[in-house]
Amino acid sequence: MVRHSILFIKKATLYMSINLGKVLKVKFVYTIVFLAFAQVCLGQGGNSPFSILGIGDIVSQGNVRNDGMGGVGISNPHPLYGSALNPANLVYNQYTYFDAGVYSEYKKITEGSKEQTDFGGNISYVSFGFPVNKNWVTSAGLKPYSIVNFETSTTEQIPSTSTYVQYDYDYSGGVNQVYWSNGVRLYKGFTAGLEIAYNFGSITTSSYSTLISSSTTSNVEFLKRIAVSDFTFKPAINYSGKIGEKMILNLGGTYTIGSNLNVKQHEEIVRNYYTSSDQQLRDTLTNNQRGHITMPSEIAFGISIEKQYTYVIGIDISKQSWTDFRDFDGDGDLNDTYTYRLGAEWVPDITSVSNYFKRVAYRAGVSYQQLPFEVDGDQVEKLAASVGFSLPVNRGFSNLNFAFIYGTAKAGTSSNDVSEEFIQFKVGLTVNDRWFVRRRIN
Repeated sequence: MVRHSILFIKKATLYMSINLGKVLKVKFVYTIVFLAFAQVCLGQGGNSPFSILGIGDIVSQGNVRNDGMGGVGISNPHPLYGSALNPANLVYNQYTYFDAGVYSEYKKITEGSKEQTDFGGNISYVSFGFPVNKNWVTSAGLKPYSIVNFETSTTEQIPSTSTYVQYDYDYSGGVNQVYWSNGVRLYKGFTAGLEIAYNFGSITTSSYSTLISSSTTSNVEFLKRIAVSDFTFKPAINYSGKIGEKMILNLGGTYTIGSNLNVKQHEEIVRNYYTSSDQQLRDTLTNNQRGHITMPSEIAFGISIEKQYTYVIGIDISKQSWTDFRDFDGDGDLNDTYTYRLGAEWVPDITSVSNYFKRVAYRAGVSYQQLPFEVDGDQVEKLAASVGFSLPVNRGFSNLNFAFIYGTAKAGTSSNDVSEEFIQFKVGLTVNDRWFVRRRIN
């Protein structure tokens, strides 16, 4: 279906003309808060050729605790961690909390015998929440939704001449979200929630063709930028109830409503001629032309069994309808995706006084995820395994969280196809405290 998409990855996709008549082929807490809001574009990871399609790589929406469990978190609430995946679970947070995370990523891209390695990282999310009353908890935060990050360069000689052409492609940006979430208790064991997210950010495509000869050097740049600004909504539900004396069954579900996001598109061509009298010619093709992109709906369901403060085992399943996606020009041609996650958490003895490591939370998980892209008729698939742990601090009410993730992304089985291999290291800090509580003096 998206057979032409491999051309983006393997070679040029845009063609530009230059005046020489040759057609050329056209990438501790308050400090964290300050940095997060100072850097509008969050989380630039390693170079990814798949991110140039659609609106980029979709980022895991969970916190570091979820990431250590393979991304599981739709059904399993916890009173000491903010619920990042299901706003209905916020009700179980009876403390004011602050949660922030950073990450680093090593990535190796392979195509046949060719290899490229990259390293990147940044702040991944910031969230803050507090209980309004015993049946209502509210939260707000900032997080990336998608990341576009790919650069490539190649040089070719024009046949029968001494002139070379250098092609550079730079894809960058992404979509971020500022969100407000609320969770309320409906009835014993039943909760509901709603996340309202304001989507913002821009995706920039720059294609450069540089002609290098003994007499002159000229450069042609094609710049295309899409700026996004609009709202999305995610209602949610959850049920938690006892099964037996000590076991708890959790069921959770979320539904992200498909929507048309308002966008503005800007396109221009810049021609630079470097001679004895340098010249620059700039042509604006479209200037902040208004339009929209159609974002898909997503439905997710989770089930987990736990012994509170001891262990939890959960499974999450989600489907995102990317066949409904349409870009600014009305093109789509993407595939629906399914994601399956399995994860677990274990705390040996949360009340232990003599052994600190018995109070540590240990986690592990695996995930299988389809990406909405195809390469040569095969849908791109991502497999990942993760481990993590949390170190209790501040008498156990706060935690330093860590997650290590290894994964691969590939379409098909051919050794010549583009594939990714990545390692991520994530660190988070969750601070809990009691605010807005009236002090009592006996």
